[in-house]
Amino acid sequence: MKSACKNRCLATILLAICLIVGAPLWAQQKVVHGVVEDLEGNPMPGVSVTVEGTTIGTITDVDGKYEITTQDGKKLVFSFVGMKSEKVEVGKKSVINIRLKEDAVMLQEVVAIGYGTKTRATTTGAVDLVNSDKLMNRPVTNTAELLQGVVPGMEIRRTNQGKVGEEGYSIQVRGVTSRSDPGILVVVDGIPYKDNNADALNKINPQDIENITILKDAQAAIYGARAAGGVLLVTTKKGKSEKPTISYTGNFTFNAPASVPQKVNVLQHIEMMGELYANDGITNHFFTHLLPYVETADIYSKNPQVVKGPFGDTPDLVLGWHDWWDEMYGTAFDHSHNLSISGGSEKSNYYASIGYLDQGSMFNYGEHNNKKYWGRFKYEYNVNKYIKLRSNVYVGRKKVTEPYNIDHLAWLTYWTWNCQPTYNPQGEYYASGGFGNPIAYAQHTGNKWKTYYSYYTQLGFDITPIKNLTITGDMSLNYDITDEKYYRKRHQTYHWDGSLNYDVIDYWEGGKTKTESLYGRNEHIVTSLHANYNFNITDKHMFNAMFGASHEELDSRGFNAYRYNLITDELPILGLGDAEQQYNDEYSNAWAITSIFGRLSYNWDNRVFVEATYRNDGSSKFAKGHKWEDFWGVSGSWIISNENFFTPAKNYLNNLKIRLSWGQLGNQAGIGLYDHYQYIFVGGQYPFGDSNNPLKVPNASLGGMPAVDRTWV
Repeated sequence: MKSACKNRCLATILLAICLIVGAPLWAQQKVVHGVVEDLEGNPMPGVSVTVEGTTIGTITDVDGKYEITTQDGKKLVFSFVGMKSEKVEVGKKSVINIRLKEDAVMLQEVVAIGYGTKTRATTTGAVDLVNSDKLMNRPVTNTAELLQGVVPGMEIRRTNQGKVGEEGYSIQVRGVTSRSDPGILVVVDGIPYKDNNADALNKINPQDIENITILKDAQAAIYGARAAGGVLLVTTKKGKSEKPTISYTGNFTFNAPASVPQKVNVLQHIEMMGELYANDGITNHFFTHLLPYVETADIYSKNPQVVKGPFGDTPDLVLGWHDWWDEMYGTAFDHSHNLSISGGSEKSNYYASIGYLDQGSMFNYGEHNNKKYWGRFKYEYNVNKYIKLRSNVYVGRKKVTEPYNIDHLAWLTYWTWNCQPTYNPQGEYYASGGFGNPIAYAQHTGNKWKTYYSYYTQLGFDITPIKNLTITGDMSLNYDITDEKYYRKRHQTYHWDGSLNYDVIDYWEGGKTKTESLYGRNEHIVTSLHANYNFNITDKHMFNAMFGASHEELDSRGFNAYRYNLITDELPILGLGDAEQQYNDEYSNAWAITSIFGRLSYNWDNRVFVEATYRNDGSSKFAKGHKWEDFWGVSGSWIISNENFFTPAKNYLNNLKIRLSWGQLGNQAGIGLYDHYQYIFVGGQYPFGDSNNPLKVPNASLGGMPAVDRTWV
């Protein structure tokens, strides 16, 4: 009885405590209701109403009304697509009515359109803007990867799978636009880069990018012949705040093969080869003597059977199990670091950054890595209210180390039978037949060392002599230098009994060791001058006129030298090669393009927009009299949602714009630099005279018919 009384007393006390503590909480529960409208007083259905910090929420009905249970001290959050979210503290209120404002930030974003800027709302063509907030926190080693899955209609593919530093990304906007594959033009801070491909984009430190604008249709016509595949306009960061801002970003990533093919084991291989020959009615073939082992061999034994191989150069075949994919491929470790400082004042601003990337390989054997360094310095100085001076300097160095023939190594890894062990019982590299040993090939066949240097310098000015008129000039001198060294050496593989199988160089590489040195230099010069003038006829009729000219030229030269049969495998020096087998070659070429361009834009009351572009390109790739051609473009848009008659529909659709564009662009891709010249190939020898003792003279042949009439159209 005493125990029961104690339990009843304890329960009574606990109930009293709960009532005392819980009473105020229960008292705070209340129902809040109200109406959500836009600034013009129209009810807004479908507005999300939630209690901040909880999962409690509701949406407004067709009349904009809502009802929700909450507590004193909480906040209600009202949100709707295209409108600014609002937070309201509940307090003692039971009725909360609110009006939401349009979120015009996105529509007022400034986008680059080529030799000028516009707000997103006033663009007339297909333009996408990718801001830095979409690019941040993506641990990529390649700038092209930043845009994967970000831009509608943009396809980014990697052609060199597994390679580091030379991934071979390709970028297409809206699919294939030409059989000649013009590529995509990359323009960085107003300067077009020489390469019409992702390589140009990958010269930029991802952490230096402020935003990227993509011109997809006739908007690209302002860039003329090099823009037939679309344009990427990259704007790099600059100083903004008065106080110095220091930023560090570090990324550490691990990469592993995403898709690993499952190969058959040796017994399955033998069985399927037997079926293949049987289907052709052949009973006696290379694999006949191996078929009995399909049912009897234990390939997972610690002491696998060694039998005669199927071919003449395979005296032995190990009936074991060795997963070469698992052996050769593993996890790669990458890490990158970027340090920047920026700042400014009323007169000037600056931005400086340095970066480092160390990219590892998924190959477990051999040397394969990419080490890259970046540096950029930007400075702007306002001389006075009329003149601004700009400078932009970029330097980069990338060194890629890889096995001598990495493509063959990948092939060897794939095709080597999954029964072949790494070593024979004597501890030597095992191989039987023509496949060789992937590990031996990776570690002992030599390397390629490829070093790339970039030095880009840009100087520019902006002059505003009168109100609404800005004259902009830029000059850029860019150097890309390539310094490469290749070295191919010998290594041996052995049969199971220790006898010599073959020298890999003899089997695959013509039996010669080789060293080669290559050097290339590209000098790219770009100059441009253009003026932008804004003027209004009335408050509703606004115009912008732009006119300018540009000149671009590229001078390329390089040479290579190589020798065979080095006297030692330790030093890959040309002087140690066979003097009887030394070779060299040189190349030199150049191209230039000069352009005049203009654009006229019209804005009627922020409702209707019309734009016309003109470009006159002259290319060195065509013969005299055919170098120049005119190209035009026109586009327009109508923001229907800005019309008065559209007001009732704004409850459901807050922004609606239709646009139409047409444009012409030249395309000089796929055309040789000197197709309009008649040239002759000289090479090899041709016998003359006595057939028993002919005189050998240099051979010469026509290099094709000159295209003297080829032009843009």
